[in-house]
Amino acid sequence: MTAWQERQGDLSSKCGGLARTLIRVEPTAYEWLVQADPRLRPLAFPTGGQAERFARLLAERISSRGEAAEVQVYDHRGALAGRVVVAPRGLPRSAHSRAPA
Repeated sequence: MTAWQERQGDLSSKCGGLARTLIRVEPTAYEWLVQADPRLRPLAFPTGGQAERFARLLAERISSRGEAAEVQVYDHRGALAGRVVVAPRGLPRSAHSRAPA
């Protein structure tokens, strides 16, 4: 089992067994990557803002299918800079939460 799959399992257990898709936004030297499925190549964006907007739209699309999604945004140091959890449609949405300072 990969670290990504272990993290997905941890997220599922934290949601009371509901499936949750993890969407990572992280920088490289020249672009920002959005990774939602470890089996597929990540999508590249020229700016972090564009990557985060796409990740949030993807999370909304996933929630419309009845599945929770979590967007995690990492900074250039590799630290978690912020996260957004989108509940499945029909359930209350969680507030935006920031990584501890």
